[in-house]
Amino acid sequence: FHRQVNSWSLPEGFAPTRLVISAGGTVFVVGAGMGRVERFDRAGNPLGGWTYAREALACMETSTLDGPALALDAEDHLYVVYNLQREGRRPEAFWSKFGPDGRLLWTRPLAGLFARHIIIDGEDIYIESISQLQQFDRAGERQVQYAIPALLVASLRFWEGRFAALIEPLTLREGDWQAPRLVVYDEPRRGAAIQVIGRDPKSPQDTGSGLLRRPTDFAVDEASARAFVVNAGQGRVEVFRQGHYLTRWGREGGAEGQFRFAGRIEVVANMATGEKAERKVVAGGIARDAEGFVYVADTFNNRIQKFQP
Repeated sequence: FHRQVNSWSLPEGFAPTRLVISAGGTVFVVGAGMGRVERFDRAGNPLGGWTYAREALACMETSTLDGPALALDAEDHLYVVYNLQREGRRPEAFWSKFGPDGRLLWTRPLAGLFARHIIIDGEDIYIESISQLQQFDRAGERQVQYAIPALLVASLRFWEGRFAALIEPLTLREGDWQAPRLVVYDEPRRGAAIQVIGRDPKSPQDTGSGLLRRPTDFAVDEASARAFVVNAGQGRVEVFRQGHYLTRWGREGGAEGQFRFAGRIEVVANMATGEKAERKVVAGGIARDAEGFVYVADTFNNRIQKFQP
């Protein structure tokens, strides 16, 4: 299952955290250490990078590392959401839009406290900050603002037109989750869950493999109802099908097929002042191309790994 077929390195200090793949097979990657989008073909050959920020990026640790995020629309316009670090000030959120040819179309500030995720559904663009979800059109005009639960969301994507989020539990009170879950919701405010994936060790009915520990990202295969989850706390990728554990691969290390999702990096320690501190964090991204190949942002090995479908 999912044999490694290729890997390639990123520029020193890039620390790749998120990636998306266009319908034509271009791999776009952003990292915590550089305000630049690196581009590759599906074989890992570099296609040249696009710069979106020349100032220092601000990253934050919640359950996982929150760095820049990116998304493509149906016409291959690329959108990047990020936060900038300015001396003695709180981080400031921005987003930039590139044309398919790499031309920077615009950069705009974002309201809200620390922008974390961006996803696109047709003409609608959703950007999540802490406790806030904003909906924009593709021209960058805000349409709706939603208040959302104060949950630790490591990754946000669409799954069959619904919002799906990797969520870390906030407390260990009786009745609460003890382990992270992948939750599919019926609407943007996330009031009702229609599917929950991942084990909960507090439940006597919820046994077997598939326990998540500090997951960082996920990708979906809608045709087969599979979810691929970067289980960073255990150094591997977990695969679920129709909500149930299917298989997994990888372990911590630097060899082929191994991952380093845990490492030390500088993050914002004080949101009011922008003060930074070095901390041990987990990070890692995942995406699938049109042929089903799986690409993993192996953050602290500073590389992308490609696996068979």
